[in-house]
Amino acid sequence: MRVFCWLVAALLLSAATRHRAAEFIGSHLVERLLAEGHEAVGIDCFIPYYPRCIKAANIASFEKKPRFRFCELDLRAGDLTGALEGVDTVFHLAAMPGLSASWSDFELYMTCNMLATHRLLEACRTRDLSAFVHASTSSVYGREATGNEQTPLNPISPYGATKLAAERLALAYHAEFGVPSVVLPISRCTARDSGPIWVTTRSFGVCCEMSRS
Repeated sequence: MRVFCWLVAALLLSAATRHRAAEFIGSHLVERLLAEGHEAVGIDCFIPYYPRCIKAANIASFEKKPRFRFCELDLRAGDLTGALEGVDTVFHLAAMPGLSASWSDFELYMTCNMLATHRLLEACRTRDLSAFVHASTSSVYGREATGNEQTPLNPISPYGATKLAAERLALAYHAEFGVPSVVLPISRCTARDSGPIWVTTRSFGVCCEMSRS
């Protein structure tokens, strides 16, 4: 299996939390894939929300490995053809995080969370993928992000609203073009030494369906 994933600038927590979600999710995902014998392609456009030196450190352990290829590319405008060549599974972790900041720069959140997702889905819709895994957020549920998959979707910030729109795009591409979209709304992510990663029950349900397929 050859896997494509956006490594960092993805599901990043506020710098004030001292948690490195990019390290935990993106680079740890690649480490696991490489350890299992898969090839992986990583992409980042290095938006300055997160220091580039930290992102570079996150991938340093596998950047030179022969089964890994890194592309500095912006999903919002770049040509994705080369990066997706030969890929059969996509983990779309890319997003612009931050609830409070999303009120002051809506265009940035709209382009990173919606436009980037649309362009990636469009690039994938004619490809024979086994899965398009779209990482979402508990912010799509609103202020009280608790409960199960029956919890009403009620985002209360531009961040949550743009992430919910991205979810809908992924599902729309599944319905219209057969893109094998899977939505995983992540509820809490922390660094490896700071505790567990929490996901909603909706995520577990989808993962179970994937394991049976």
